[in-house]
Amino acid sequence: MNCKILTCCALLVLVATSADAQDPNYSLTVESAQAAPGGTVSLDTTLDSTTGTDMQGWSYGVCHDSSALQLDSMTDGAIALTVNEGDLPDFNQQAVLTDGYTIGVVICLTGCASLPPTTGVLTIGTYTNLMPEGQTTSLSICDTLGTPPVAAVVVVGGASIAPTFIDGTVESFVPPITAHVRGDANADATLNIADGVWMLSDLFQGAPHTDCNSANDANADGNFDASDAVFVFNHQFLNGPAPAAPYPECGFAAEQAPEDCLVSACP
Repeated sequence: MNCKILTCCALLVLVATSADAQDPNYSLTVESAQAAPGGTVSLDTTLDSTTGTDMQGWSYGVCHDSSALQLDSMTDGAIALTVNEGDLPDFNQQAVLTDGYTIGVVICLTGCASLPPTTGVLTIGTYTNLMPEGQTTSLSICDTLGTPPVAAVVVVGGASIAPTFIDGTVESFVPPITAHVRGDANADATLNIADGVWMLSDLFQGAPHTDCNSANDANADGNFDASDAVFVFNHQFLNGPAPAAPYPECGFAAEQAPEDCLVSACP
């Protein structure tokens, strides 16, 4: 059988009608996540075929509500990058559409390679969240996208098998802004000599790090470095300037974003 015939056979498999019953030995799962309004989120679609047998290919769509999410791009996951004896598959057709994306893969058109039972990422979709805070939308494996529609199947022994589908969700969520005390590197809600020592241990000795950039930045210059520890010692013992707000009480920095402080002892 020549390559042209094999290519035609592969395309027929990829647009074939899915089987009625979903096979539990193969599953496709869309990841769930949270995203801030206007923010981006990347969602994996993973395969679990650990209780199945070798696969020669797969095809599916991932559908979403275009009023809730904007699909910016889709890329291959780790499985597709090495599936063909360490190389890319012979046939890999992708399409990014308004309400989802499709993919069809044939690992080797001459049958030289297949995918043994495994678990891992097949594709990654990156989306912009169009929803206001508090809303949730779903993403699903689907067989309605494309012309003709791309079937949601895995190819085993030359036959198309409908895997089990597990939908994902995106919740539009704004993380809280965490109150803190500037200079409070050890997160005990006070500023004293211990914070300067904590900073130096963190920077130079691999000691624990407190994930609150705004608190660690004692001198408010936008960086966390040795000058912040010096600033703390100067303020405590040499009548140096006090830290900028929030100090000495718990509070929020000017234009503070949620990611600026994730850990704090403040209420």
